[in-house]
Amino acid sequence: MLFSTNGFFPVIISYGKWKDFIGEDRVDETPDVIDSYSNTIQLSNSGLLEPQARNQYMITAAKMGYDCIIILDTDETIEFPLGIEFFKRQLERLIIKHPTAMGFSVTFDSKRTGGVSFSPRIILNPAFTRYRDRHNQMYYLDNEVLGWNSCHLVGGIIITENKDFRDDNRELRMRERNLRNPIH
Repeated sequence: MLFSTNGFFPVIISYGKWKDFIGEDRVDETPDVIDSYSNTIQLSNSGLLEPQARNQYMITAAKMGYDCIIILDTDETIEFPLGIEFFKRQLERLIIKHPTAMGFSVTFDSKRTGGVSFSPRIILNPAFTRYRDRHNQMYYLDNEVLGWNSCHLVGGIIITENKDFRDDNRELRMRERNLRNPIH
């Protein structure tokens, strides 16, 4: 949900139908909507597998010289309830306190998981971090970056999941894809 990222620069968006997603590649106005925001960089990922598509934003962030990325899916919004500067100070404090950490968790609000969880979404060193064959499993060289039980939580940031904008057909196609390839 791009409106929640307005004012942050840059927002790297990997857009297109994944190779293992069955069904027609929808024709919609999403690329035009993405381009209407001045802080977006759009990457085409049509025909790639999910890890390959997601690695595109890691590579792009690295080329741009960024040390850190925050991962958002299309059905998520981001909020900094105490302001962006508070969040930055919290992140800097954790990086200093845990110099060997490759990423951190954030407060994540999801109806699907039954409320608040602490999901790994802040990744350090995108130049050396890559997705492999599983959804949301990233590696820094050969070391797994984050587990779903990461104990380092950055304060001042909330990511909220909202599936209200996904239609039933899309959800069905995602479930079918997950059943065909459980480790995706």
